[in-house]
Amino acid sequence: AVQLPLWFGRAEGFGEIGWDGEFMFSAAANFDLLPGMRLGNGEFSISNDGAAISGNLTLPGGIGEVNADGELDFSGRFDLGLSGNINIAGFELANVAGRVSNSGVTLNGRLALPGNLALVEITGWVQSDGQFYFRGNTEINIPGGTRIAQVLVEVSNDGVTLRGELNIPRVTTLIVEGTVRSDGYIYLAGTATLSLGGAVTLGPVTLGFERSAEGVIRIFGSGSLTVAGVSVASIAFSFGTDGAFYATGRINLWIATVTATIERTAAGAFSIEAVATFGFSALEHRVSGEVSVSYRDSVLSFYVGGGISGPILNASVGVGVSSNGCFTVNPVGRFCL
Repeated sequence: AVQLPLWFGRAEGFGEIGWDGEFMFSAAANFDLLPGMRLGNGEFSISNDGAAISGNLTLPGGIGEVNADGELDFSGRFDLGLSGNINIAGFELANVAGRVSNSGVTLNGRLALPGNLALVEITGWVQSDGQFYFRGNTEINIPGGTRIAQVLVEVSNDGVTLRGELNIPRVTTLIVEGTVRSDGYIYLAGTATLSLGGAVTLGPVTLGFERSAEGVIRIFGSGSLTVAGVSVASIAFSFGTDGAFYATGRINLWIATVTATIERTAAGAFSIEAVATFGFSALEHRVSGEVSVSYRDSVLSFYVGGGISGPILNASVGVGVSSNGCFTVNPVGRFCL
């Protein structure tokens, strides 16, 4: 039996010593190389060339097991190379290489982002309490030929996060951020504000990309146009590979606002709506009105109404008709044939 250095313990084995002073001893050894990191199926050997050890190192937190092979001395210092595949944040980290020493565990490997977004070479560390952190850089090509450059990928116990640059030619570079889950879900979005000269501003403008766990991709965005601090127009849209889309826009005029919305669900239901409202004040009274047209659930509807309110006069009236035979007369009510 031989006493291994420091906390490693004792190992039972066999060996030989030659008349020339050459010797070799080997033994099976299983022990905690670091707190929470056990070396199993270990083999310890010592000869004139020094001491070496190898085995399977179990990393904490269910991360996995890697092959370990290296040297140690009788002062307790050790340095082993690591190789294998492990699991971090629900993702497989392949072609792992690294070191374990008295200072801890450092690893690098290849992370495959879902949806064939990218393969990322990441480097990081694992602690005895199961905490880990890895990072790497790549670029991502999302459907439609859009490229996100200089993407920083960070992996920790909290999950996988991305941060990169989306270049909009001759307009701006948008910083986009988001998350990736092991079930295939991806979300990336960024916001920017652009000055168009003078008092005209476009923004905030938001653009984003989302991939569901089922593989459905959605591109979305929104923005507004501001003049002298007043919003005069806005738009929002969303398009999905499942056939769903949504778009809405609004224009603010002097006394009126016009809004239009069009939508199609993944199930194929289609709807459209346009609404124009106006309002102004005169002689201590407020005058307002609305005109709208909509198509929803195969029903086409039209409505026009208005009103006045003030200290002398308060009244409102409106008339609507739908292709399903229903009528609306305000303030009386709704009637259907």
